[in-house]
Amino acid sequence: MNIVVEIDGRAISFLTTLTDVITNAVALITGANRGLGLEFTRQYLADGWQVFATCRDPASANELQRLTQKAGGKLAIVAMDVTDAKSVRAAATQVGDARIDLLVNCAESPASPGRRWAK
Repeated sequence: MNIVVEIDGRAISFLTTLTDVITNAVALITGANRGLGLEFTRQYLADGWQVFATCRDPASANELQRLTQKAGGKLAIVAMDVTDAKSVRAAATQVGDARIDLLVNCAESPASPGRRWAK
């Protein structure tokens, strides 16, 4: 992000990241155990964000488990199946009152013709 401030008639430009603007930024990333979700998790952690990384089966999310060990308390793995309302409610309970600044939805939905989303 480029921030320009005018001081005494002169424009002064500052390069900054979103993390510099939002302190203690929090992201919730669905489908974080592989692919784009995993890479978004890595990148936001590298930028200093607190990340709630969701996946259906945290026990089998080996790379997320490794990231947790390196994240210094900034990464929480949350079990959540986006197609199961009970699972989504349980994940919301686990996240609690945390302020979510960014939602990145990378979870696959195995919806097929005739299948209905959970209510």
